[in-house]
Amino acid sequence: WIHVQGLHNVEALRSVWDYFDLHPLVREDIVHTSQRAKIEHYPNYIFFVLKIIKRKDNGTETESLTHEQISVVLGKDWVLTFQESDDPIFNPLLQRIEVPSNRFRRYGGDYLAYAIMDTVVDHYFESLDLIGETLEEIEDHLLTNPQEEQIQQIHNLRRDLIHFRKSVRPLRDSINSLMREESELMSEDVKVFVRDVADHITQVVESIETGREMIFGLYDMYN
Repeated sequence: WIHVQGLHNVEALRSVWDYFDLHPLVREDIVHTSQRAKIEHYPNYIFFVLKIIKRKDNGTETESLTHEQISVVLGKDWVLTFQESDDPIFNPLLQRIEVPSNRFRRYGGDYLAYAIMDTVVDHYFESLDLIGETLEEIEDHLLTNPQEEQIQQIHNLRRDLIHFRKSVRPLRDSINSLMREESELMSEDVKVFVRDVADHITQVVESIETGREMIFGLYDMYN
């Protein structure tokens, strides 16, 4: 597993790309971080674009969401990951890999690719919890002491959920396509785990829709 943090050193990136002979379109997608979440099949590897959305501590009493692109290339006996920042979001995976006799040591790189997707989806649930807590706080304030600034908070949350939806829905469709595709790089044993990720993403999409309905209710309450 080669994990690259930061996408500014083009020469270092090119040395990895050239060694593994990545397609020019894959190279472009890695550095252009406005891509939609997707999974694409190439002759010798599978390319994933994931959008991680996580809670960001602002150093104040409030928290917000931050967005980041994670690119994954799954080959035979190797996995490449490219991350925008140096946030140690995959440290829990590294700690699990160090434990003897775990699944990482029994399965191949396809299990690692699954675990990376699972980590991204876990952050979705944490972010949705933050949005849900904020919605409840706004609702309480609207009932007791409505203020004009609360409508701006509602607007911000609506924008967050729109972005959230754009990041998650394409990934759900891509994973369903991955489940149907036959590939030597993704074993049937690992697809069982990937199916669990697909179920979690469906839950995330449903939670996003519930949050959007709550926001429309808060608009009505404010008016």
